[in-house]
Amino acid sequence: MACIKRQRTGHCSHSQCPFPHETKHGYECIEIIFSYCEAGGDCLEKCDYSWKIGTEEEEHADKAFKIMYPEV
Repeated sequence: MACIKRQRTGHCSHSQCPFPHETKHGYECIEIIFSYCEAGGDCLEKCDYSWKIGTEEEEHADKAFKIMYPEV
């Protein structure tokens, strides 16, 4: 799903998912932080920004997002 700004204007500051129609999430606008996609847990193996749930990769992804968004 594209964010509201992209829907209105055709562009936004988010990264654009290269596989929006292949992923289980269907996102178009995503945050990529320290090489981890916000929606990339157990997503597509061919995507460089996906990560595996239940592994050390998940811990690294969680830490990356907590650094960028400490209030969440």
